[in-house]
Amino acid sequence: MSFIPKLTSAAQLQRNFRKVIEEAKEDKEPVVILRHNKPEAAVVDIETFETLSQKAGLYDEITALKALKQSEEEYQLGKAKKLTSLSSLLDED
Repeated sequence: MSFIPKLTSAAQLQRNFRKVIEEAKEDKEPVVILRHNKPEAAVVDIETFETLSQKAGLYDEITALKALKQSEEEYQLGKAKKLTSLSSLLDED
Protein backbone atom coordinates (compact mmCIF):
# COMPACT_ATOMS: atom_id res chain seq x y z
CA MET A 1 0.00 0.00 0.00
CA SER A 2 1.30 3.41 -0.97
CA PHE A 3 1.83 6.11 1.65
CA ILE A 4 0.52 8.74 -0.73
CA PRO A 5 -3.18 8.18 -1.38
CA LYS A 6 -4.76 8.72 -4.75
CA LEU A 7 -6.82 11.89 -4.78
CA THR A 8 -9.72 13.06 -6.89
CA SER A 9 -12.21 15.87 -6.61
CA ALA A 10 -15.93 15.36 -6.10
CA ALA A 11 -16.47 16.88 -9.56
CA GLN A 12 -14.00 14.41 -11.11
CA LEU A 13 -15.76 11.57 -9.31
CA GLN A 14 -19.05 12.63 -10.87
CA ARG A 15 -17.52 12.81 -14.34
CA ASN A 16 -15.40 9.66 -14.06
CA PHE A 17 -17.27 7.50 -11.57
CA ARG A 18 -16.56 4.20 -13.33
CA LYS A 19 -12.83 5.01 -13.71
CA VAL A 20 -12.46 5.89 -10.01
CA ILE A 21 -14.20 2.66 -8.98
CA GLU A 22 -11.98 0.62 -11.31
CA GLU A 23 -8.83 2.27 -9.89
CA ALA A 24 -9.88 1.39 -6.35
CA LYS A 25 -10.67 -2.19 -7.39
CA GLU A 26 -7.50 -2.77 -9.40
CA ASP A 27 -5.04 -1.10 -7.03
CA LYS A 28 -6.70 -2.29 -3.79
CA GLU A 29 -6.02 1.19 -2.44
CA PRO A 30 -8.43 3.93 -1.42
CA VAL A 31 -9.16 6.88 -3.65
CA VAL A 32 -9.69 9.94 -1.46
CA ILE A 33 -12.45 12.30 -2.59
CA LEU A 34 -11.72 15.99 -2.06
CA ARG A 35 -14.34 18.67 -1.64
CA HIS A 36 -13.03 22.23 -1.58
CA ASN A 37 -9.52 20.68 -1.45
CA LYS A 38 -10.26 18.86 1.81
CA PRO A 39 -10.67 15.09 2.24
CA GLU A 40 -14.39 14.28 2.36
CA ALA A 41 -14.61 10.52 1.79
CA ALA A 42 -12.75 7.54 0.39
CA VAL A 43 -13.67 4.94 -2.19
CA VAL A 44 -12.38 1.41 -1.57
CA ASP A 45 -13.02 -1.89 -3.27
CA ILE A 46 -15.46 -4.24 -1.53
CA GLU A 47 -12.77 -6.74 -0.48
CA THR A 48 -10.82 -4.01 1.31
CA PHE A 49 -14.01 -2.75 2.93
CA GLU A 50 -14.91 -6.24 4.18
CA THR A 51 -11.39 -6.80 5.50
CA LEU A 52 -11.43 -3.48 7.34
CA SER A 53 -14.89 -4.24 8.75
CA GLN A 54 -13.72 -7.63 10.03
CA LYS A 55 -10.62 -6.10 11.61
CA ALA A 56 -12.73 -3.43 13.29
CA GLY A 57 -15.02 -6.14 14.66
CA LEU A 58 -12.04 -8.09 15.99
CA TYR A 59 -10.65 -4.92 17.55
CA ASP A 60 -13.98 -4.33 19.31
CA GLU A 61 -13.97 -7.90 20.63
CA ILE A 62 -10.38 -7.62 21.86
CA THR A 63 -11.14 -4.31 23.57
CA ALA A 64 -14.19 -5.82 25.29
CA LEU A 65 -12.18 -8.85 26.43
CA LYS A 66 -9.44 -6.60 27.84
CA ALA A 67 -12.05 -4.58 29.75
CA LEU A 68 -13.58 -7.79 31.09
CA LYS A 69 -10.17 -9.09 32.18
CA GLN A 70 -9.39 -5.80 33.90
CA SER A 71 -12.71 -5.82 35.75
CA GLU A 72 -12.11 -9.43 36.87
CA GLU A 73 -8.66 -8.46 38.17
CA GLU A 74 -10.13 -5.49 40.05
CA TYR A 75 -12.76 -7.78 41.54
CA GLN A 76 -10.08 -10.27 42.66
CA LEU A 77 -8.12 -7.43 44.28
CA GLY A 78 -11.22 -6.22 46.11
CA LYS A 79 -11.38 -2.98 44.14
CA ALA A 80 -14.82 -3.70 42.71
CA LYS A 81 -17.86 -2.13 44.33
CA LYS A 82 -21.27 -3.71 44.61
CA LEU A 83 -24.08 -1.48 43.47
CA THR A 84 -27.62 -1.69 44.70
CA SER A 85 -28.83 0.48 41.84
CA LEU A 86 -27.56 2.51 38.93
CA SER A 87 -28.44 5.72 40.74
CA SER A 88 -26.06 4.80 43.59
CA LEU A 89 -23.22 4.84 41.07
CA LEU A 90 -24.20 8.34 39.96
CA ASP A 91 -24.52 9.60 43.55
CA GLU A 92 -20.85 8.87 44.37
CA ASP A 93 -18.42 11.81 44.32
